[in-house]
Amino acid sequence: FLVDFLEILHDELAQRKRAQPPEIWETYHELVTKTLYPFDREYLQRMPERRNDGSIFLSVASYRDEECSETLKNAYEKARNPDNLFVGLVQQN
Repeated sequence: FLVDFLEILHDELAQRKRAQPPEIWETYHELVTKTLYPFDREYLQRMPERRNDGSIFLSVASYRDEECSETLKNAYEKARNPDNLFVGLVQQN
């Protein structure tokens, strides 16, 4: 889907080689509105309802970070209510 979008965008912009920035933006915006917005609206309908319980989800991506455990420890120590803090961690070493 996204590869198709990028190919179309490439073709559209190739036809406007001498375009000024406003025309480039307009071309991009029109294509996004036509192709990506409908996809996004449909995708959001499949998402679960947002929680309304005061919880916080902390998403952490870590690459060779020796201090990652310290970061998580600090997050829980500084949380007003640590029981409401949920962490999603992707750690690559």
